[in-house]
Amino acid sequence: AWTPPRHPVPSPTALLTGIAAMRTALAARAPRGDLIVHTLDRQPGLPAVAAFRPVSHNDALDLHFARILPAVARWLDDAFRGRGGTGPSPIVDLLGAGSGLTPSGDDCIVGLLVALHALGARNVAATVACVVARHAPRRTSRLSAVHLDAACAGEATEPLHAAIAALAAGTSPEPALDALERFGHGSGFDALAGVLLAADAIAHNRGFAACFRRSSSVGTDGIRTPARRP
Repeated sequence: AWTPPRHPVPSPTALLTGIAAMRTALAARAPRGDLIVHTLDRQPGLPAVAAFRPVSHNDALDLHFARILPAVARWLDDAFRGRGGTGPSPIVDLLGAGSGLTPSGDDCIVGLLVALHALGARNVAATVACVVARHAPRRTSRLSAVHLDAACAGEATEPLHAAIAALAAGTSPEPALDALERFGHGSGFDALAGVLLAADAIAHNRGFAACFRRSSSVGTDGIRTPARRP
């Protein structure tokens, strides 16, 4: 059985450094597949990846993600600040959106959930998990719902955990990105879009650093150790 590496919850400054390193590494790549992460560079206030461009040739899908991602970012900000005014609809609109055995929107939510757990924001992760548990059975496939259920507990594939660890530690993200690029048709980079959304939200909500420290005191990394599976 594999368990994710333990690492301390980073400071906002360390997170911003890691996000910048990840963006620099991503800018040199031209990922394949129908991806969400290329839409990040179009949104003010989101972690931009300038070299990412639409490759799906699906204008309606591109517009859907371009509309939803800023709404998710605002929803996360409200969640961290204890405001519930925007409701769960941005997360719901990601569920089942896109192509593949695990749709792009679901992969993005997986990355979002796992990063929130790994970076110590368990309360916000629990809020997202409640939305997923309520709506995923009706909006996505059974296979994708299983991946989402695992992500609600902070569990995901090893390359995704490695990318989060590299981002949090400010180390070279290249090995993790190589592994993510090989993971599925585009699932690795779609999940990375969720990771970047979570990390950016955490880094810009400095008032909640004490909350993160309390969360990390329960475990050293904010990640629930995956249970053994048959």
